[in-house]
Amino acid sequence: MVTDRCYPLISTLKTIYQILPIFYSEGRMKDSTLSMIWEALGNDRLTTRDASERLDNLFGYRCPDDLAKTLSKYRKEGTVKGEISMDLGGWVWWVDDECRSKGEDQ
Repeated sequence: MVTDRCYPLISTLKTIYQILPIFYSEGRMKDSTLSMIWEALGNDRLTTRDASERLDNLFGYRCPDDLAKTLSKYRKEGTVKGEISMDLGGWVWWVDDECRSKGEDQ
């Protein structure tokens, strides 16, 4: 039985399933979390907090573990870039063409 409380979840899942096939076509990308992070970062440089808020706003998605750990993992793989910003008081994250080419190879 579907209740009114299920509709936001159903709507979020529909959005995710509409976007993800683009990344799965032609075997380009296998990591759905990475694809959502790329979409959230876009061409911007975002703090961890801003990236988290954007993921939540775009996809209704909260990273299952600490987002900073996930972004750090992707930074080590070269699929996301990050650096400490003294001005912003924390990590700043972004994606460029080099990151995207590495992610498509995975």
